[in-house]
Amino acid sequence: MWSSLLSRSYECRHISFLFAMATVASSMRPMVTFADALPTRRSSSSSSSNGDANAAAAREKERQAKSTNGCPVYGCVLLPRDIFYDKLSQRALESLREAKEEEEAKQHAEGGGVSDSVSTGTTSSTTSEQAAQSALTEMLMAGDDDMATLTLIGYKGGDPNEQINQDRAFVISPYKFCDDEEDDDADAAAAAVVANQQQPPPQQPQRLMGVFDGHAHLGERVSEYSVQQVPKLLASKLNEYRAAIRDVSQDTTTIIERCLEETFEEIDQRAPAYPSGGCTATVVLQLGHMVFVANAGDSVSFLVVHKPSTNETEVVYMTREDKPDLPDERERVERMGGRVYIPDRPGSTPRVIYFDKSTGSQSGLAMSRSIGDWDAGRVGVIPNPIVNVIDLNDIVQQYSLQHEKDDVHIFAVSASDGMMDFLDTDTISTVMAAALFEDDSDHPLTACERLISIAAASWQRAKEGRYRDDIAIAVSKLRTPPAPAASTSSNKQTTTAKQEEL
Repeated sequence: MWSSLLSRSYECRHISFLFAMATVASSMRPMVTFADALPTRRSSSSSSSNGDANAAAAREKERQAKSTNGCPVYGCVLLPRDIFYDKLSQRALESLREAKEEEEAKQHAEGGGVSDSVSTGTTSSTTSEQAAQSALTEMLMAGDDDMATLTLIGYKGGDPNEQINQDRAFVISPYKFCDDEEDDDADAAAAAVVANQQQPPPQQPQRLMGVFDGHAHLGERVSEYSVQQVPKLLASKLNEYRAAIRDVSQDTTTIIERCLEETFEEIDQRAPAYPSGGCTATVVLQLGHMVFVANAGDSVSFLVVHKPSTNETEVVYMTREDKPDLPDERERVERMGGRVYIPDRPGSTPRVIYFDKSTGSQSGLAMSRSIGDWDAGRVGVIPNPIVNVIDLNDIVQQYSLQHEKDDVHIFAVSASDGMMDFLDTDTISTVMAAALFEDDSDHPLTACERLISIAAASWQRAKEGRYRDDIAIAVSKLRTPPAPAASTSSNKQTTTAKQEEL
């Protein structure tokens, strides 16, 4: 089924995203600036050229900062680009797709023995490759071969130029929470290993990724604050316990869980949620072979196993959507004086009813946990995340047969309900597994673009252009099987050869 959906999504994209244009006419709106937590207005088509130039200059500054180690102390942050209304991003993604299509056409021609086609297409192929490389540079701060994050602004009615994207996301790899002095010590130790021609110990991966879906009036302020502050605050908390966390084990998982819980609670207290506004929060933290997933709200994170040898792709973990009609959630809300509205119509969304001071009337929140939403918090909506711990070694053991070559690949996905309302986890997993782990497939960025396109087209059909939710996705590899170790004799021969060269 997913393959037919993909073909429909590409048809929509190649006809200039008509499903989007039906709702926004000829608007060319860039996404809300991530550096500014305040809501910003969309520039019209008359100012798009200046907007593109300013955006390009800003991203070039970001890339220069990254190349000179100008990232935050906790690591370089990938942030989502809009796949359609960010015109530079749109053109870069198009270049990546075209380069892939030309590569496939060249391979087909070579396989069919059409030498003339191959020779005449050499110049075009080179140009396409250069364009693809420029596109990857343009999208440097949104993704690479191992991770990616993209978004698409929604349409909620009214003036197309007044739309605000309330979704936020990030991917940080590596994610650092140690003091600079300790990093320097580690670098010095690694240099000593290299100098002594020893095999350095494998680095333990540390990653952080997540999605924050803002809602209600000024919800974008809360989601923006969260995406900026969660990595920083969590890093400071983990740093306090760095000695215990160095060797992640069952004995230290409780500490890490508490760091995540405290981070969510403190972000909720500090967020700019007055007079209104809130957001979901779903975060994946990897420390070595241990993965910690913290979730509050109805955004989703899930882990996926992919085995190329058997072409097997399977979701092995998924967060719960915190809905008010869940028995434990409803019990808490009612115990704290709140009321859960459960509609009679099938498919409608249960809501926590609360008094919204900003509007002076009753409102309904479609989740029972969130960041912000202080008025709803008085009647049982809490920021406390549900934290689950997954040991990747257990997954590898489960999916590896005795005497079988280790080909267990694992990755994580976080997505807002703008995507999850129309796409199932199997579709997302299949598309992203191919992009992350198969050489002849799409780039992770264009794979994310493809999934967003499917979801957006589904919104268009379901709502007939009257409404489309914001959509955001973040993906990252968590595990790639280790390369086979070189034999001792081979290492000795290599060392001897190097000595002879010297």
